[in-house]
Amino acid sequence: ALFRRGDAWALFTIEGGRARERTVTAGHESSTETEILSGVQPGDLVIRHPTDRIREGSRVSYTLPRN
Repeated sequence: ALFRRGDAWALFTIEGGRARERTVTAGHESSTETEILSGVQPGDLVIRHPTDRIREGSRVSYTLPRN
């Protein structure tokens, strides 16, 4: 989900059916996970694998996983 935007880390969330770019602060990293210290809140919908077609404000649709 994370990508570089200049010297910062960023990701896309989904708000109101649109992609929103958020700058985040990254903490500890492993080969598969990164701790996010700030920039998103618990419950925010994050686009895990954005393609190069996703931009700020792009319309997106999604399906929430079933529990």
